[in-house]
This record gives sequence, C-alpha cells and structure tokens, in this order.
Amino acid sequence: MSIVLKRAKNPPRSRVPADVSAEQLARLSEARVRQIRAEAEAQRQIRAAELADERERRRLAEEDRRRAKIARRRERAEKAAAGAALAQRLRTRLVLVAPILLVNALAVGGQIGFATERLHWNLAQALVFAGALESVAIYIQWHAHEARLAGDAVARLTAASYGVALLVSGINYEHYTEHWQVPNTKAVTFGLMSLLSPWLWGMHSRRQHRDRLREAGLVDRRTAHFSGARWLHFPFRTLGALRWAVAHGVQDPAAAWVGYAAQRRDDADSRPLPQAEPATDPVTGPAAEEAPPVWRAAPVALFVPASAVPGRMALAPVKPEAAQRPVADRVQKQPLKAATAS
Repeated sequence: MSIVLKRAKNPPRSRVPADVSAEQLARLSEARVRQIRAEAEAQRQIRAAELADERERRRLAEEDRRRAKIARRRERAEKAAAGAALAQRLRTRLVLVAPILLVNALAVGGQIGFATERLHWNLAQALVFAGALESVAIYIQWHAHEARLAGDAVARLTAASYGVALLVSGINYEHYTEHWQVPNTKAVTFGLMSLLSPWLWGMHSRRQHRDRLREAGLVDRRTAHFSGARWLHFPFRTLGALRWAVAHGVQDPAAAWVGYAAQRRDDADSRPLPQAEPATDPVTGPAAEEAPPVWRAAPVALFVPASAVPGRMALAPVKPEAAQRPVADRVQKQPLKAATAS
C-alpha cells in the first residue's frame, strides 16, 4: 500500500500562543507590518530598477537605430556626391578628349584611303598603318604634355610633334590632290585634321600648366576692368588708375580708382611750391644808402595821409612809369611833402 504525500499549497499559519499578552501581540503586529512594508518597498525598488533598465535598453536601441539611419543617409550622400563627381570628371574628360578623338579619326580615315589606294593594302593593314602613323605625333605630344606639367622644357618635343604632324598632313594632302596641283575639299580637310591634333593637345596641356601655376601663386591675377563711361569721361585718369592697379596687383576697379586718387593727392602735397625771386636793387654806392625805401613807403603813402604822421615826411604815390626808372632818379625827382599838423 503506497502512501502519496501531497504538498500543501498554503502552509498553515502559525497560531499565536494563548499565554501571549496584548502588548506582546501588538509588538508582533507592528513588526509584521514593518516587515511587510519593507518587503513591499524592496519589491517596488526592484520593479523600478527593472523599468529603468527597460527604458535604458529602449533608449539605447532607439539611439542605435537613429545612428544607423544617419550613417545610411551619410553613406547615400557620399555615394551620390562621388557619383556626381565621377560624372563631372567624365563629362570634362569627354569634352576635352572628344574633339581630339574626332580629329584623329578623320585623319586616320584619310591615311586609310592613302594606304588602300596608293599602297594597295587591305583594310586591316591600312588600319594598322594609319593608327601607327597618327599615334606618333600623339605620343610625342603626350610626352610634351607631361614635361610641361612637370615644369621641364618642351620646345624640342613640341617642334618634333608638329614636324611629324606636318609630314602626315602633307601625305594626306598630296594623296587627295594631283601632285600638289589643284587643292580640293578632301585634301584640305584631311591635311588640316592631321595638323590640328598636336595643336589641340598643346592647348589642353598649356591650360593645365597655367592652372597649376595659378594655384602656386606664380601667375599674375587679372587686372581691374573699368567701365566704358569712365574711359569716355575720364580717359587719362582711368589710364592712370589702370596703371596703378597693375603696379599694385589690385583687381577691384573701385579700390584702384581710390588708390590712384590718393596717390595724386600725395604727389600734389609733396610737390614744392614755387618761390619768388628776391628783389634786386640796381642802385649801388652812396645813393643807394641815402635813398629811402620807396617800394615800402609807397603803400603807406597810398593809404595813410601825410597829416596822420606829424613830424615826418610822406612820399607821394609812385607812378607805374616812374617805377621803371632807377631808384636814384626817382628819389631826386619825387617831391617831398612836409607832414605837419595844420
């Protein structure tokens, strides 16, 4: 016979002994209440901590999602910018290379006609011949391009490329004319295409070389440009302002105009004033010592009457024709008036 023991779901409550007083029972009740409250506070703190942890996990997850979204946007923007830059470079290269390729293609077509009609080669041989002949000038011009960008001398390479291009141009021109006699459209076109190829390469390389020099600060900037109204109304002053701007490296026309005006004022202030020559007395000897200063007394006699200066002699005004005579004659002939008070 087997006995099955079942565990009670709720343990039996402890019974309070009968001999416990009311005071002890009150103490037990208070302790139990405090314990229950402590357990409840602990449970509340645990739940609060769990909620705080859950909120922190959600916040971190949201932050991670936001950062991932920003990173995806940045990546898409960088890819779009890289694609736009690549497209711009391709368009620039296409604009730069397309004319040269078209010119070379026309030149190659003329050389293929020469190889098939004059040399009686098949199309493959003519194509190889035309490509090799046209690539010589391009190869030399490419080395000239690299040398120019490196800052080396390119005169000999440029001359060699133009010489080869001139030779190929002559071959094309001679083939489509009858022994250089009557020029026609084909001869001029194919000859000119072969000659233009190194010139176009040189234009491109010179442009890049000048851009590098400008970035390094080795090329003068553009000078100031003045309006037609200033050139019309103030041609000489505008020319002076232009010279001042070129001398000082100024691009702003207003600043050049103000600077030139200031320079003109400084030049005018620093220019010495003309000095009057000292008056010379032609009279010498005793007569010069006895002669009164007529040129100083004349203004006094003009404005001050003789009666205003008692006890002194006043001179009469000197006439203009008398001023040309010697001082001694004027002193002897000039009447003196007694300045006495009436």
